[in-house]
Amino acid sequence: MQNRCRAVVAAVLLLSAAVFAEDAGTSPEKAVALYDAGRYAEARSMLELLDAEGKASGALLYRLAFALKQTGAAGPGKAMESRALAALEQEFAGGGGLEVAFYLSNTYINRNDPDRSAQVALEATDRLEADTWPAPQTALDRFRIGKLYADQGREDEAAGWYRKALAGFEEQAGRFPSYEKWIRSYLYKAASDQRDWKTAGDLLRDNLKAGGGSRIDHDLLAVLLTRSGQWNEAEEAWRNLERMDPAQADRPRYCRQLTIRAREVGTLPLETLDGEPIAGLDKERMEVILKELKNRLEAVQVGYETNPEADQESARKESAKIKSVFVAVALEYAYQGHPIRETAFQGGYAPMIFHASKWEVRDR
Repeated sequence: MQNRCRAVVAAVLLLSAAVFAEDAGTSPEKAVALYDAGRYAEARSMLELLDAEGKASGALLYRLAFALKQTGAAGPGKAMESRALAALEQEFAGGGGLEVAFYLSNTYINRNDPDRSAQVALEATDRLEADTWPAPQTALDRFRIGKLYADQGREDEAAGWYRKALAGFEEQAGRFPSYEKWIRSYLYKAASDQRDWKTAGDLLRDNLKAGGGSRIDHDLLAVLLTRSGQWNEAEEAWRNLERMDPAQADRPRYCRQLTIRAREVGTLPLETLDGEPIAGLDKERMEVILKELKNRLEAVQVGYETNPEADQESARKESAKIKSVFVAVALEYAYQGHPIRETAFQGGYAPMIFHASKWEVRDR
C-alpha cells in the first residue's frame, strides 16, 4: 500500500512538473539562455524540469551539474557531472558535433584528466580543419573552438578564435558575460606573458567594468596602467585604491606619487645608469641602487651650489637622468610587491617621491 502511494505521489509530482514547465514556457533554449547569462538558480530549475521529462542531452546535463555547484549543491552537482560524462561520451562516439566536443573536453578537465580532454579537443579541431564540420556561424561557436584549441595548449590558435568570439559577444552585450570574462582572462595572461602591458590592462579593465573585482585586481590594473605609460589613468587607478581602503593606502599613495614623477620624466629607461636591465632586479639590488641614486643626486646638487664654476644646465641634465632611473627602479620595486613606503622612509628618499622640487638644481 505504501509503495502504491509513493508511486501515485511521484506520478503527480512529475505531472505537476510537466504542467509547470508548459505554463512557464520551459524549453532547452530558455534554460540555456539563463545559463549563458549566469542566472544559475533559474537555469537550474528549468534544467531539472527538463531532466525530469527526459529531455536533457549531455550538454544540458553538464550545464545542470555546473548550475547545481554554483547554487550550493556540490554533491548533487558531482553526481550529475558523472551522468553528463556518460551521455557526452556516447554522443561524441555517435558523431556529436561541436557543442558535444566542447562540453566533453570540459568535463574531462573538471575530472583532472587533461590527456583525454586534449584527445577529444584534437579530434574536434581536426574535423573543423578538414571541413568535416561546418564553419562556425556564431560568436558562441567561435568561443568553443577557441577553448578546444586552448585545451590542447595551442595558444596562438586559441587566442585568434577567442578574439573573433569576443568581438561577436561585445555586439550582444550582457548575453554571455561569463564567456566574455573567460576570454579576457585568457588573453590577459597571454598579453602579460608577452609584456604587452597596454593590452593586458585594457582586458583587465573591461573585466572589472561590470563591477566587483578584489582589491588585488584593482591593484594589478593600476600596475598595468603604470607599466604601459598611461599616466593619467594610472594616477586615478591608484587614487581609487586609496579610497577603497584608507587603512591600506600607503602603497597606492606612494605609487600614485611615483606615477606623477614618471609623467614628469616622460619615457622611463629600461636600464640603470650602469647598464643593468631594471626589469627583474632583485629586492636587495634595487634598494642599493635607490640609495646610490639618492646620494648621487645630493652630490650633483651640492656640487653645483658650492662650485661657482659648475654649469647649471649640465647639473640639471644629470639630475634628470638620475630621476628617470630612480623612478623606474622605484616603480619596479613596487610592481614586485615590495614595501615601497617602508623602504623609502628608511632610505631617506621618500621626499624625492613626493616632491618634484627635490629634483631641482636651484639657482645660486
